[in-house]
Amino acid sequence: MKTLIVILLFVSTLVLIAQIDDELSSQSNELMAYIETPVYNEAYFYLLGFYANKNDEPADVGKALFKQYQQLELNDSYQVVEYEQAKKLPLPSGELFCRAWEEGCLALLFSSDLSDELQQTDYQVLLARVNHFHQFNHYQTLTKPLITEVFPPLQYLRAAERIKVLHAIKAHQAGNSQGAITALQQQLSTLRKFLALQDNLIGKVFFLMKAAEVVDVLSVIGAQSQLNLDTIKTLSHEEKDLSKSFAREFAMSFYMLKALDRDPEIFHLGDDFPGWITRILYKPNMTVNANASVYTQLGQRSLLTPAQFAKTTGADISGSKSFIRNYIGSVLTDIALPNFDEYIARFMDFDAKVTLFNHLYGGVDKAKSPYDKNEPPIKAAKRVCFNGPLQDDYMLRCVTTKI
Repeated sequence: MKTLIVILLFVSTLVLIAQIDDELSSQSNELMAYIETPVYNEAYFYLLGFYANKNDEPADVGKALFKQYQQLELNDSYQVVEYEQAKKLPLPSGELFCRAWEEGCLALLFSSDLSDELQQTDYQVLLARVNHFHQFNHYQTLTKPLITEVFPPLQYLRAAERIKVLHAIKAHQAGNSQGAITALQQQLSTLRKFLALQDNLIGKVFFLMKAAEVVDVLSVIGAQSQLNLDTIKTLSHEEKDLSKSFAREFAMSFYMLKALDRDPEIFHLGDDFPGWITRILYKPNMTVNANASVYTQLGQRSLLTPAQFAKTTGADISGSKSFIRNYIGSVLTDIALPNFDEYIARFMDFDAKVTLFNHLYGGVDKAKSPYDKNEPPIKAAKRVCFNGPLQDDYMLRCVTTKI
């Protein structure tokens, strides 16, 4: 009998010890500190309601939608009353809104007759809105980084930025190439302003890709007009810094991982499965802390030089694991993270594009790759490129020279 009691006490003690989780690490707390909880940002509201009917004010629509999204954050079963689809501005589509990096897209833009196309009323509304949005000098995402987070309608902003590019091309076609260049240089400056202001990964990548498009259009107009083009600076610390973006990615995983604490559904065995058994195999704070190490390193990697980044691609930056104390959490840490290097590489590749652009009219052979100064440019019929550590599906390491 005494032996049985001792065994029960021993087992009970082990179970109690197995319930103990770590405290949140300093890295976890630092990353969560990035996630402020502001209640007002006019630029964010304006972008959130960017698709509003031409008779409605985008910022007012955005504020009304944000109130709905706040309710969704409190209760994921809340039914959001979205802005009526029938009232939204039509989203421009068709060949003129092709992806700039795809083969033939820029050639199509430069060969099209844009006179009638750009007179459409909806295009004029979008153009006025993007010009208004460009006047903001601040931006902050107001929604909480959750799985259910609703993002601003960037597809409308993408179309509006393309309309600005089309107006520049139209001016070039009409013989006002210098005016087109000036407009594109201003657009590039504004895109880079918002690139620096962005605090989430989707926004960062969006503005980077639009900036890359403008660089290529500038290159084509410069080649066709033989006008001098100003050099373009490589990305600044603020423009390439993804620390806040990765903090938001971490925060999304934080809320999700914390919600799994003692959740019987981890094992898909129903609500009656004891939570204390789940806690033996899954420690939320330990899992969160392992992730914090990864996201902190990702933020630091975004600020490396391209040459430094090239030497670290493929390196293991996984956080600490304990398959004894936190088996499920360790497994989740291994399988839950996408390859964020692919996103960081886009910013490194953009610097390669800029370097090539700056040497197009002074001898591209003299251009030194930011990845490897001994790596020469690769010349093709319509573009010149640099090699890089990862695959470049978006032609960000290339600059278009002709169409």
